[in-house]
Amino acid sequence: AVQGRMPLPRLWLSRLLDARADDAAQPRQPRSVAALSDYAEATQSSVLYLTLEACGVRDAAAEHAASHVGKAAGLVLALRGTAHHAARRRLYLPVDVCAKHGLSSEDVFRLEKAPPEARDAMADAALEVATAAKQHLEHARELAPGLPAAARRALLPAAAVAAHLSALEGVNFD
Repeated sequence: AVQGRMPLPRLWLSRLLDARADDAAQPRQPRSVAALSDYAEATQSSVLYLTLEACGVRDAAAEHAASHVGKAAGLVLALRGTAHHAARRRLYLPVDVCAKHGLSSEDVFRLEKAPPEARDAMADAALEVATAAKQHLEHARELAPGLPAAARRALLPAAAVAAHLSALEGVNFD
């Protein structure tokens, strides 16, 4: 049930809007998985914190789980949006992950015409980011048994994140 008596705190909405505005004003490729996770925390986790508040849940473990679910969701959204963003010459795969796998931004921008090695590097980079997302989901699942029922319902987006990870795995992260 959504709480109707108390206004929701502006902190989470402000944090979300500030992160999105910064990204729109100065789009830049994240330097690392940690940097991409920070962006996901500011955007996706903030929505989950608002959802917890709306459901009247004030619980540290629930917020911790929401942080992990939000980070996983943000990492998966970055992966799912790769083709869309690449068509606009934007890249959210972290710099360090791309470098580790020998993947240049130009390889991603022209992936359909890229050599097989670039496609393999892209799949390897996607696997690395997906692995980080899966670890966040696992942390959230470990916290789930001790959460209030309302918190577990608020964190149901974790199921969609898990489904997207499974779908990516089904196509070998390509």
